[in-house]
Amino acid sequence: MLSLLAFSTVYNKTDGVSGINFLFKEAQSISISTAPTIGAFFLILVAMMLFSTQLSVMDATSRINSENLIILNQKKFKANKLPYFYFAFLWTQIILGIIILLVGFKEPLQLVVISAFLNAITMFIYSIAVLWLNQKTLAKELKPSWWRKIILLLVILFFGLFSYFVIKGS
Repeated sequence: MLSLLAFSTVYNKTDGVSGINFLFKEAQSISISTAPTIGAFFLILVAMMLFSTQLSVMDATSRINSENLIILNQKKFKANKLPYFYFAFLWTQIILGIIILLVGFKEPLQLVVISAFLNAITMFIYSIAVLWLNQKTLAKELKPSWWRKIILLLVILFFGLFSYFVIKGS
């Protein structure tokens, strides 16, 4: 719906506008077509959507990483410390985000690529952990079938190659 809205409001009318300014141009176009309050409401909704999306991603990656940490080494990392690991991963992401912004990455495309890369690394590690745990800890009758293992291997390959190409390209 957002793509359709962008297409119908500012397609071929951006004149070199990039980054976050694209949203302001779209809000301006909506304001001209309807009413100024609707353009402002659009910006508020977009800000809420972007914030909630980022919050969800940071929550999910912190949860996955903290659980993986415990699963991969249960002797060293105890399950009762899960909230501590969760918040450690969450604050690490927040601090890295601040550093990334302070270094000068401000274009949304750059930030999306960095976010996608970090999520790909997380999913790469997560997929390896799932396959390893399925093979080592599940009873034989609960282990995944051969075709599910192949799918997991393809997922590992995809996220591994994605991460590799991003590292190689930068």
